Order: sequence, then C-alpha cells, then structure tokens
Amino acid sequence: MWKTKLDPNRIDQWTWVDLNQDGVLIGNELLHKVELDAVTGDRTETRYDRNADGSINSTVTTVTAADGLSSTTSIDVDGDGVADTVINENDVVNGSGVAVSTQSISNQDGSLRSRTQHLTDADGLRLRVKRDVDGDGNYDFVDIDSLIVDVDGSTARFISRMNGDGTVLLSRTKIDRSADRLTTTIREDTDGDGSWDMVTTTTDAVDGSRSTVADQYAPDGTLISSSTTTISADGLLVETSTDRNGDGVADDVTRSQTVLNVDGSEAVIHTTLNGDGTLRSRFVEIESDDGLLTIERTDADGDGVYERVETSLTTLNADGSQTTHLQSKAADGSVLEQTLTVVSDDGLVETVSEDRNGDGVYDFITVATTTLLDDGTTVVSTETRDAANVLRSSSTVTSSD
Repeated sequence: MWKTKLDPNRIDQWTWVDLNQDGVLIGNELLHKVELDAVTGDRTETRYDRNADGSINSTVTTVTAADGLSSTTSIDVDGDGVADTVINENDVVNGSGVAVSTQSISNQDGSLRSRTQHLTDADGLRLRVKRDVDGDGNYDFVDIDSLIVDVDGSTARFISRMNGDGTVLLSRTKIDRSADRLTTTIREDTDGDGSWDMVTTTTDAVDGSRSTVADQYAPDGTLISSSTTTISADGLLVETSTDRNGDGVADDVTRSQTVLNVDGSEAVIHTTLNGDGTLRSRFVEIESDDGLLTIERTDADGDGVYERVETSLTTLNADGSQTTHLQSKAADGSVLEQTLTVVSDDGLVETVSEDRNGDGVYDFITVATTTLLDDGTTVVSTETRDAANVLRSSSTVTSSD
C-alpha cells in the first residue's frame, strides 16, 4: 500500500509506502518528499531508502535554486545522518555568451573529490570540458569538441583531448561528412603524435547498400592493414575483405548471407575464403518459421564436408510440457552426443538426460525441482543420477523473497 499527497501549490508532495505491511502509513515510512521554500523559492527533494522497520539505509537530498541554475545534492549512503558525498552544480553565462556549467564533488570532510566544467560557445558549435579527476585543484585534461559547417553543407567535426593546461595534444579525431550525408570519413590520432593511425570511410549508395573501408597506418604513414565491408540494401548479405599485412592483397574474405525461404524458415550461411578464393570454412544455421527446429552445420576445414551437424527440435506437448532434443552427429551420420530436456507446464520441474558418447544410453539424468513456499521463499532441489540410477550428486538452494 502506498499514498502520495500533493500540496495545493502543485509542488510540495509526500509519498509513503507501507513497508511493514500492517495496513497503516506512518512517518517513518515516508520515502519521498518535495518541499518549496516560500521565501527563497528553493526546492528541496529528499528520497529515503528504508528497511521494513522504517530505519534509514540511505538518503539523497537535492536543493535546487529558484532559477534552476544551481543545485546541491547531499548523499548519505549509510543512513547515519551525515552526508558522505556532496555534489554542487552551477550554471552561468559569461559576458562572451559562453555557457559555463560546473560540477564539484566533495567528500564527507568537505575536501574536493573531483571537478568538471563544461563551456559551450554561444553558437553551440564548440564544447570544452575540463576535468579535475583527483580533486587536487588542477585540471588533468581538457576535451574540445568543435563543429565547422562549410558553405556547401558538408561538416567537419574535431574532437581533441589535451593535457590540463591545453599545451600538449593527447589524442584527436576528425569526422568529415558530405553535404548529402552519404559519405563519412573518420580519422583517428590515438596517441597525439600528429599522424592519423586509423582512417575509416563509410559510403551509402543510392541503392541503399553501404561500404566501409578501414585503413590502419604506421606513424610514418605506411599502410599496416585494411578491410572493406559491404552490406546489401536489404541487409541480408555482409561481406568483409581483409588485407592483414598492408600489401594491397586480400588475405581472407568473410561472407554472411541470410536466405528467407518461402515456408518462413531462415538460413544463414557464414563463409570464409582464403586470399586465392578457395574455401577455408563454412557454417550454416537453419531455423524453422516457428523457431522450434534449428540445424547447425559446420565445415571447419573447408573440404566441403560438414564434420558436425547439430539439430535441436522442441516439441510442445499436449499437457503443456516442453521437450527439446539436441543431437550432434559426425559427417558419417553417427551420433556424437545428445541431450533430452523436458520442462513441466509450470516450469517448476526440469529433467535433463545426457548421452555423452552417442551410444543411445543416457549417462546422466539431472532433475531440478523448484518449490515456491507461501512466504515467498524459493527452494530448488537438484539431483543427478547415472545410467544405473545411482545418485551422483544432489543440492538444495533456498532463496528468500
């Protein structure tokens, strides 16, 4: 049971929850309140985390100024009545039109833990973020994010990280977008040495397909590696060609093709080719329209033979239970292993039978039974027996509500 009271001023409000479930709402069951200072206009919001007896685990109190430009949040994490963390936030606009937002986090003794300052130019095209992560009063690094819009509609975005005083470049990223937004190039200088370590260009074609070229460079500008990925307009075909040593020749090609069959089933074919076009490996996934049948075929060495075929068939029984038969076969059709899983209609009993060597005999049978007690407690009893019905292990796990 809970109750919320709203003051006629439409701001003050209080929410109680019947924590001990005795049907009565009392003062120490207050979980949330908002109160307005009629003189200053400040608004104080307090949230309580309480135990069932009403004692306080933790408290979060936020005081927001009438103009909404500053606030103080006090966090008492252990409920002792003393703020362990204090967060001060203040927003101003300076004489140049720059919006300055400062957040300071203090420890229980009032010492500074960290400080972050956001400065946004009047036109919104440049954002600077200064961070003092250790609370020593000095900014450790500065992030600069600026956007340039060209007359033709194309844009260039520069993202840089500098040291605390802004004299040393630590890293930078440049993002160029064409006026039609069909081509995007991302250049990354991850170590701030002034050269681009990675250049990625994505192009969207008018037919809806997409291609992405990712090149990795050494500090002297020589190509280390390159990959080209193409995605069809319908997303059903994805192909990636990879040059792993930067010699301009593809070392391998991976292809993933999805086939939507007329009967509603779906097949996904994953193929890896060597640089000369010969097959390296193939993996095929087939799923029926209702999802009850899945087949996975694996040709790990590319010889055209599926060394392993896994079939999972789920049957929905008339009594509401569900049976799943998972079977693995070798290339010659012999059974490698199989598992039979039966789940009761209420989901409280699960029986798993394992044939680990494919001889048709279930080597281990595990039964897990879940019991739901009236007080909300859950008891899960698990028992494993071998083919001779000899008990191999058992366990009982009890979880309170």
